Amino acid sequence: MNGTRGTETAYHVAKDLADVVPYDDDDASSVTYISNLTGKAEKANPAKTGCTIGSLNRRILGIARDAARLFMVTGDSSYELYICPGPASM
Repeated sequence: MNGTRGTETAYHVAKDLADVVPYDDDDASSVTYISNLTGKAEKANPAKTGCTIGSLNRRILGIARDAARLFMVTGDSSYELYICPGPASM
């Protein structure tokens, strides 16, 4: 769900998915984003972040989709971890 209907924001998410903290929201629903002004990570309410949550979710789902297709074509089970990670990686 997008925070706002507009796309302009002063925040962005980390470029490397390994730097994104899963389940990061707090009691006020704020999530850690990178400030465009300072370049540092800070908590921000999704209402102030435009469509960054939706954009991040599309990136993650795209990776899972590609892994599923590669698994289907190659049968290589190493792609399964991208589709459905085990409990240890959650």
